[in-house]
Amino acid sequence: MVNLDTVKNTNYVANSYAASTSKSKGGYIGIIVDSNDYILEASMANVGVVLKNGKLIIPSFERTLAGTTVVLAIKYIENNLLKNGAIEEFSREDVLVETIKNEAKELMLFGGNNVVPILSLDGVQISEKPGPVAKALLAFLNQTACV
Repeated sequence: MVNLDTVKNTNYVANSYAASTSKSKGGYIGIIVDSNDYILEASMANVGVVLKNGKLIIPSFERTLAGTTVVLAIKYIENNLLKNGAIEEFSREDVLVETIKNEAKELMLFGGNNVVPILSLDGVQISEKPGPVAKALLAFLNQTACV
């Protein structure tokens, strides 16, 4: 059996629906979750979350598309953010919406050679301003774009 969710195609109905639903509720972009309330990806970007314990989680590519921006960011995370102590741990795993609402200190989207900090999710404030991990990743991606 082939998991069509991870096949790049031109059917963006679910993505469009997620984005329009989010915007109709005052949001920026839709984040897609599965039937068990695990975060998958945004309508046009990958998702990353930094928990209060310093663990950075990016959902695995088993059920999401591997965006070029997040793939580049993962290399920087492993080679720089982990080594310099900006994060305590890095993991590729499923993460529940409820975990993000209760334990996240940063939430971000990766796409278009950019990192977009998300300050709230479903009305729950994650942070007041972009955090240090998102800022470091954005600076790295901006530098990479200029090369």
